[in-house]
Amino acid sequence: MSEAARSLLQRWGASFRKGTDFDSWGQLVEAIDEYQILARHLQKEAQSQHNNSEFTEDQKKTIAKIATCLELRSAALQSTQSQEAFKLEDLKKLEPSKYLAS
Repeated sequence: MSEAARSLLQRWGASFRKGTDFDSWGQLVEAIDEYQILARHLQKEAQSQHNNSEFTEDQKKTIAKIATCLELRSAALQSTQSQEAFKLEDLKKLEPSKYLAS
C-alpha cells in the first residue's frame, strides 16, 4: 500500500473515531456532521477513476459500502421514528483504517 493510501486511511480513521466518539457521547449534531463529511470523502474516492485512485476496484467497492453505512447511521440519528436503527456498535465494526489496511 502506498504512503498516500496510508495517509488517507489514517485521516479517515481519525474522522471515523471522531464521529463515533461524538455519537457515543450523545453529541448527535456533531456526529451527524462528521459522518456526512466522511461519507462524502469516501464516496468521492470510491467514484474516482482507477488511474487517479490509490485503491483497487475491490477496495473502492468496500469504501462505497462504508460510506453507505455512515449515511445510514446519520439518517438513523436524524430520525424520530422508533424503527430498527443502524446502531453505533454496528458502525464501529467498519472503521476504514482497520478494514482496508490489508
